[in-house]
Parts: sequence; structure tokens; C-alpha cells
Amino acid sequence: MDRLHIKVWRISPQSTWKVGRCAQRERMMAKNTPTVTLQRTVPQRSEIENGIALARQKGVAPIDHLLRQKGFSEEGLADGFANWLKIPRVKIASLSIEPEVAKTITEKIALKYQCLPLKVEGTRLVLAMANPADYDAIQDVQFVSGFTVQPVVATRAEILDGIEELYHTDERMQEFLSQVSDISDFSIVSDDSEKLDLDQADAKNVVDQVPVVKMCNLILQEAIRSQASDVHLEPTLNGLQVRMRVDGVLREYIEVPKWIHHPLVSRIKILASLDIAERRLPQDGRFKVKLQNKSADLRVSTLPALYGEKVVMRVLGTMSIPELEAMGFSDWQYSTLIDCLSQPQGMILLTGPTGSGKTTTLYSMISRRRSPEINIVTVEDPVEYQLPGINQVQVNTRAGLTFAGTLRSILRQDPDVILVGEIRDLETAEVASRRQTPVTWC
Repeated sequence: MDRLHIKVWRISPQSTWKVGRCAQRERMMAKNTPTVTLQRTVPQRSEIENGIALARQKGVAPIDHLLRQKGFSEEGLADGFANWLKIPRVKIASLSIEPEVAKTITEKIALKYQCLPLKVEGTRLVLAMANPADYDAIQDVQFVSGFTVQPVVATRAEILDGIEELYHTDERMQEFLSQVSDISDFSIVSDDSEKLDLDQADAKNVVDQVPVVKMCNLILQEAIRSQASDVHLEPTLNGLQVRMRVDGVLREYIEVPKWIHHPLVSRIKILASLDIAERRLPQDGRFKVKLQNKSADLRVSTLPALYGEKVVMRVLGTMSIPELEAMGFSDWQYSTLIDCLSQPQGMILLTGPTGSGKTTTLYSMISRRRSPEINIVTVEDPVEYQLPGINQVQVNTRAGLTFAGTLRSILRQDPDVILVGEIRDLETAEVASRRQTPVTWC
């Protein structure tokens, strides 16, 4: 038997957004570049204490003195502080820092003491410091922020990079999105086809949401334009990878910095009427969008992953149903399939991996068989195509409307052709395979 052929089209090249280095860090690092060979070993407490005391006598910053005169590496010095003070050593690049934490201290204070707020835990502020032995800095931060400081140690380079990301996110986002033009005929719609007024809560919220809203809309618009079947938002160690499944193949679309992950996921969860505070359990929802008079239904699924919540959106209703002749069958396959479709009863079973075209092929067959003289009923989860002249049923397991239960009801509806979207359990398979049923199964 010949194999089923599926044509694949390529989409536009990938686009990657890369964030430039912090100019502040470059200036400070260039000024303080060591001129001696760095020690790879972790300094002892006495070495650090002596270095700090000598730096104070000379009137220079302790970190500069320890790195330049003593020749310690930043990694070794951070490990030395952690061993001495018995505090955690953190890798800032692997952390997800909430933008709200920037409100605890100003950028000026953060640069002055080379520290970075990481998170707020009740009345405590977790603060990454290049020099956690600077008790004057801790006292000042506690006075300014109103929180009790819990110091942790990180390298100066990590902290300066973190300061740039935390305090300049809006600037970089605006710079990136300024090159993206707004589309007036794109909107988010509710189930009753009324445009959702999500961005009009108050003026300040509108300003805060603009970058995230624009990024979310950009992803949704591209998904509809490229006729993607799925959109994947996958958090990684240092960023957020966006991929789209087009013609059955996952393709990279864009990679954005880690800090946009949480607000972007929260935006999608709000659109899908999900609980934005729940990040430990999977959730499912849906919403609709409209672009250039073309509507699309998006099914949203969230999943807690190692580096944060992963989101997958199934895009429905963006693709037209091709003719059966254009599906890529060989002459023998096509003639055999047409002969099977003309039979008064029987079963056609279609299998294949995700995105291989199973549903599209089934609907092409249904479109060809459709006629005012026959009663066609489908049971699906979800309904991916809407066709006039046929009766389509959406499975709702929460309400007790399952595949097997729906099939039993359909058999009492005088059907001529039944399309079953999935056969995943024994009960559904038994109902669908009854030989005495005088219908055509797809």
C-alpha cells in the first residue's frame, strides 16, 4: 500500500531578539579590570577581612581592592563570602525576578551598594550583594525600603546585569516594540462576540500593560497569519522561547528575555479566564480573537515546568478546508478513498502523529460527502472546523458529555455519517465498531 503524502510549506525565517549588554556594567568593568592573574581558589575569611580593612585605609571600594590587588576572581570571591558569612550563593541568571520588587529600592541605591532586590517574603527583602559584609549598606537599604534585609551573595557582574534588566525593562521593550506597527482590525472578543475592554481599567494600568499587550498581540497575529495550529511559550533558564507549529512542524518564532515570561503568561491567563495566582497546577481555558474579519478560537493549556509555566495555545478556525484532490494522495489512494466514501456503511479509521493532518483529511472527506439528502453528525474535542449543513457536537467532560455518551445519543438521531474526533478509550471503540450500526463512520 502506498504511503500517505503530506505537503509541507516553509514559513519566514526565524526572528530573534537579543538584548544588548549593560553600558553601566561595561564602564565599571573596564575601569576595574584586573591587571594580574586571577586566583581560581576560594579566599579564606582572614584574607577577605584583611583585604576589606586595607581597602578602607586606602579609601577604595573593598570589592575593587579584592579583585585588583588580591587577584581574586569574582566567582571565587562570592564563594568566599558565602563560606565566611554562612549565607546562600545565588546565580541571578537562573532566577525569575518579579518586576514589582524594583519598587523596594531605587536604581541609584542599587548601583551605589552594588546590590539587587530579588524578592519580598513577608517583611523580609531578599537582597543579592557583591559585598554582603557591608553592614552600612544593609542598614541603609533597610531604612529606605522598610523591610528587614536578608542578604545573599552574587558576583558583581551578575548584579550589574540584573540591575540593568530590572530597572530598564520598559525601555528595552518599548524600543523593540516601537518597530512593530499596530493593527487596527485586530481584537480580542468574548463568547458573545463583543470586544473585551481589558485595557481600560485605569490610565496607569494601561501604561503598565502596553508592552505586554503588544507582545501578546504580536504573537497571536503571527499565529493567525501563518496558519499555525499551535503556539508554544516555553520558559528556559535565561529566556522565553516562542515556537509555532506550521504544517505539522514546530518552528522557532522568537526568543525574549526571561523577565517578560510571567507578565505575558498572566496576560494570556486573564484572556482565557484562568486563575493568574495559581502557578502550581495545570489549567485550561479558551478565548477568541479576530483579525481582518477572520475569527480564531484559542484553547489555552498551562503546565508547571522547571523554569516556570509553559503555555500551549491551540489555534482553531484559521485554516480553510482543502479539496480532497489537493490532499496529496496518489491516484490509487484517491480512487480507493472515493470508493469507500460512496459506500452506504462502513468505517474509515485515520491515525497519525500530532499535526499530521488527520482532522483536515477527515473534514475534506466530510465536505465531499456532504449533501442535503444525508444526516452528518460529528463529535469532537475541540471543534476545529465549522461547516454548514452538518451537526457538530463539542465534548464537555466536566458536564458529563463524553465521546461514548455522545455517540449513544447520536445513534438515536437517525445519522447517515458520524465523524468521531478521537477514540481514546475502550467504551468509545466498542460503540464505534458495532457492526449492526447502518452508518458510515469516519
